[in-house]
Amino acid sequence: MNSQPTRNGLFVRHFATGLAVLGMAVSVAAGAGADTAGERMYRSGILPNGELMSATVEHDVAVTAAQLACAQCHRRSGLGSSEGGTVFPPITGRALFAPKQGRRAELGGVRSVGPAQRPAYTRASLISAIRDGVDPAGRTLNRLMPRYALSAADTEHLVDYLTTLSTAPSPGVTDKELHLATIIAPPVDPAKRQAMLAVLEAYVRDKNAQTRLESRRARHSPWHKEWQYEAYRTWVPHVWELTGPPATWRRQLEALYADRPVFAVVGGLGGGQWTPVHAFCEQRRLPCLFPNAELPPDPGQDFYSVYFTRGLYTEAAAMVRHLARTPVNRIVQIYPQTPAGKGLAAAFDDALERAGLSRSLARPIAPGELPDERYWKEVLSDGPVDALVAWLPAAQAAGLAALPPARRPARLYLSGGLLDPQGPPALPAALRSHTYLAQRFMRKGALERRLRRVNAWLRAKQIPLTAPRVQANTFFAVTTLTDVMAHIRGNFYRDYLLEKVEHMVDNVVWKSVYPEMSLAPGQRTAVKGCYIISLADDRESWLVP
Repeated sequence: MNSQPTRNGLFVRHFATGLAVLGMAVSVAAGAGADTAGERMYRSGILPNGELMSATVEHDVAVTAAQLACAQCHRRSGLGSSEGGTVFPPITGRALFAPKQGRRAELGGVRSVGPAQRPAYTRASLISAIRDGVDPAGRTLNRLMPRYALSAADTEHLVDYLTTLSTAPSPGVTDKELHLATIIAPPVDPAKRQAMLAVLEAYVRDKNAQTRLESRRARHSPWHKEWQYEAYRTWVPHVWELTGPPATWRRQLEALYADRPVFAVVGGLGGGQWTPVHAFCEQRRLPCLFPNAELPPDPGQDFYSVYFTRGLYTEAAAMVRHLARTPVNRIVQIYPQTPAGKGLAAAFDDALERAGLSRSLARPIAPGELPDERYWKEVLSDGPVDALVAWLPAAQAAGLAALPPARRPARLYLSGGLLDPQGPPALPAALRSHTYLAQRFMRKGALERRLRRVNAWLRAKQIPLTAPRVQANTFFAVTTLTDVMAHIRGNFYRDYLLEKVEHMVDNVVWKSVYPEMSLAPGQRTAVKGCYIISLADDRESWLVP
């Protein structure tokens, strides 16, 4: 368990064992992620008494913190942002309580700074800025800066929080190393697991080989390049491989984190539940970037987990929207009798209710059961079925073709996420005319063109292409993290990392296996939509984007 990370770029395997360690992990977890009165004021604009903060902007326009909490402009990290022509400066403890200096060019090898743009804040002058909109030099702040109506005690809470905001690097970072984890949550396909780890290990090995040169550049970089090189660190990755039922995962994760805190989780693989991993990352305030999770929870207002899509839940929502466009009376849903399958079936029924449709007749399939002609006759014995939603591989729905046309469902919906990505659904021609596929991924021809870059990289690293989606997604996760870390300017704060991910995903050239990806502040799902494809002909004509 306490094996030390190697320095050869390979991932370090960790397994949670030992009741004593697990007990320690629970005690370590106590209080992690708990916020203070000042933090709630800064992030949500909620006063200690539970009421919303109030303020004025533009001289006399009354607003509440529901419209203008501090973090909405200066961001959760406190490192600022911009909107249009307005710049919202950093308000971290380090930025506020030091003079704001202008920079001058490097001349003759001597670096110098320009005159102070403002003196350092004191507690008294910071209170004046918060309440009255005046900086330490006596200048009036921008009219968009709220003048908050706060009591003396409430102002002290906010100032206390700003004093400590983003003043020390987050856990998992040293002067030379950046510790990262990837999480594997069962059940997973062994081939996908090996494929994902092969990509991660090869990429980190190359990245660390380059970092040696980058570290040398950082010591001798010119002024205008200093920001680019100061963030370089050797990546020290760890594999956190979970075992047993999901109810035990949280304790395993706490033990692994206690053994070696990491700065972020990158990639990962989960074929079933992901909720315990999500809850751990939120409670530990640990970024989890783009795991290959088929059933991630709804992120809602959570902050620390960023997903490609909501997986099969996205497909379920698209099916319901398509069903709602034409009259349907009887919907039958087939799902695997597993905790993940039950959750997926419940989510589909919830989407039906929100769309004003009746809940489905849900029929579970026991593990190992293969639906044959007899099974389908029994399922469809109670009368005509307007739509059959089968959360099964396409080959397992092929038995429907043996039924007389009058006994078959009017429409059959299948999941693109459960199909073989290498070829079309294995369905008899008799079923294709009324079958629809929920597809999150690009069409085959476009996907092949999109995968050329990662395929070339895999060939160069002598890695076989065995799980294209998982390998492409993992490659996207690590390359995006590399781009973000190059722009983090030495600000090793987890909140800032996520803010940079929000900002940069739209401009990443490599979009993985999805048609389009985009994030905005507060969004945690990069792919918002799903296609419904008719299988009536081999061209897979697009019906509903």
